[in-house]
Amino acid sequence: MRKGFLILLMAIAMAYPIQVSAQTEITIESVEINLWPEYDKAEMLVIEYILLGPDTRLPTTLDLRIPARVESPHVIAVGPSPDQVTEQGVNFSSRTEGEWSILFIEATGPAIQFEYYDPELSREGNQRSYAFEWISEYPVRAVTLTVQKPFDAINLSSSPELQDTGLRPDQLQYFVSDPIAVAAGEALS
Repeated sequence: MRKGFLILLMAIAMAYPIQVSAQTEITIESVEINLWPEYDKAEMLVIEYILLGPDTRLPTTLDLRIPARVESPHVIAVGPSPDQVTEQGVNFSSRTEGEWSILFIEATGPAIQFEYYDPELSREGNQRSYAFEWISEYPVRAVTLTVQKPFDAINLSSSPELQDTGLRPDQLQYFVSDPIAVAAGEALS
């Protein structure tokens, strides 16, 4: 009787296998967000450089948010390091949820770069203003915000306050935030 019961249990277990899968935990080592107003269009060019944490198993799919008002990403590139990303063979899709478009990017390497143009750069005479909001689905060890001051701009102010890093080789001035840690789901404005 006992032997028959064990055989029955084994038969049931083989008929209905239990699937065990480890959920990939995604951590982000760093995100550099660049805001370039009126760089080559009368819009805000947003460039994000993401470096996944060393414990993130690859390949994995990242969920990244961009404003729904953005038509589509201009560039999506993935690679083994920030200086070796490529747009070739990158698989991604998107879905709109309210005021956000969620990009689903297959990360085959730890470095991701994506860019988009945001039409929400407002103009009032010579005054330009822009409100930026960013939300990560994952914990981020260090987020840095960099704003490029347009060539003919007289003043640049921000909240939070950014530090002037002076002229770079491109003869433009950049303002940079201190790196901050951001928890999953936390908004950065």
